[in-house]
Amino acid sequence: MIISAFVLAALTSSAYAQEAMNTPQSATTAPAQDDKTTVDPATLPEAVKATLAGEAYKDWTIAAAWQKKSDASYVIDLKKEDKTATANIDKDGKVK
Repeated sequence: MIISAFVLAALTSSAYAQEAMNTPQSATTAPAQDDKTTVDPATLPEAVKATLAGEAYKDWTIAAAWQKKSDASYVIDLKKEDKTATANIDKDGKVK
């Protein structure tokens, strides 16, 4: 009888765990950690603007820009005709 109770408890726990694994988590139970804040490209630091005006990026246009909270660097989405690219640049204009 004790063994039967143990087996029943194990099966119930296993069924509950399986159901929990198949249930998608909602945003309230597992929030996504966003490290970026959207910034207006016009407000980028002069050093970042100078890097983007340099030879490597001169033919590209800024599609979107973000500042990372963790290290204050910038993530810049760029477009050139049908191509896209992302540049990671620190506040001093150094490409990461």
